Amino acid sequence: METIETTGNSEYLSVFSPLSDLFSTLDQDSQDNLAMQLVTSVEERIEDVLPDLRLVRSPGKRRSCHGWNGAQWSWSCGPVATFCQLSESEQDSLRLIVEECAAAAMEEIGTW
Repeated sequence: METIETTGNSEYLSVFSPLSDLFSTLDQDSQDNLAMQLVTSVEERIEDVLPDLRLVRSPGKRRSCHGWNGAQWSWSCGPVATFCQLSESEQDSLRLIVEECAAAAMEEIGTW
């Protein structure tokens, strides 16, 4: 079973996610809320769409922006990354999940 890690680090996601432009318009508390909303919705979708992947929140130093960004991932997209070898289909599915969850978060931001 391949392991997928996720991060809810708002500092990282404010630069390296589909929502980076939106993050720059928010105060820190709102950025933290948006990051957690994004990663939670991504995790829920991964569990539904790709149940054969093992999903974990990033441990230890990878919780920090520097730690996540400095990890030597074999594949990453926004709040999702892995050291494992994923099939092209799995990569495409994960990329789509991140994009869809980011779009949903952008729509919802207007209701805060």
